[in-house]
Amino acid sequence: MARATGWTPEELAWVFKDQKEVSAREVEVLSALLHASPGEIANRCGISTPVTEQPLSAAAQIEHLQKRVVALEAHVAALEAALRSR
Repeated sequence: MARATGWTPEELAWVFKDQKEVSAREVEVLSALLHASPGEIANRCGISTPVTEQPLSAAAQIEHLQKRVVALEAHVAALEAALRSR
């Protein structure tokens, strides 16, 4: 999740402790990554988190998916590296 949003692991921990503001873009990224509605992500990140009310454009959806693919590829590479080091 940290890679997908551009956060450090420490910043991700702050979100879970409700000590970091989450932007609308980050809510959208987390929503796509976790297959949850932006409203649910915003609710779990704190009441002051902004949520985009308008649906994403096709270009924004493509960008979203591209970021998700990058995050998944990085995760797979990390898993492969961990398996090789065993």
